[in-house]
Amino acid sequence: MDAGDYLSIIAPDETAYDGFVIGLSGAFVLLQNVEDWRLDGVRAFPLSQIADIRHDDVKRGQQAVLEWRRIDRSDRYEWLDLSGFPGLFESARARGATVVVHDEEVCDLGVVIAAGDSAVVLRTIDTGGNWEEEPWSVDYQDIWQVCLGDAYSDVLRAHADRLSD
Repeated sequence: MDAGDYLSIIAPDETAYDGFVIGLSGAFVLLQNVEDWRLDGVRAFPLSQIADIRHDDVKRGQQAVLEWRRIDRSDRYEWLDLSGFPGLFESARARGATVVVHDEEVCDLGVVIAAGDSAVVLRTIDTGGNWEEEPWSVDYQDIWQVCLGDAYSDVLRAHADRLSD
């Protein structure tokens, strides 16, 4: 696996996520997410949570299609700290980014309030686009992916912000 490769990362639940590798550290693979032949944010996968990686002739062919379509890959998320969960969440907090944290059972969408040594605390947004009252804490050991910059969370965040103004 190299930066720029188009591949599938297979999660523990056997779901496949397709995209371009745009970051790699000792802790994470950062995948520029591709949905329906377009870019849709990024996904940070802890290396320990990756069940499999597929980079085969089919993926190389799909990469050729995406390159032929001249997909704009200018936003590489260089600002995102991939050293570990505290750095990842602190860099998202400093940027004011909306995050989607997938844990063992659900996903939580919101903004980072604090990134501790073992957990992240979020101000969450519900699926109706409303800020929730109580902060939510997620233990790092339960997280199997973190998403940023996707259309779904951007729309919900914009709606929640509009209602709170």
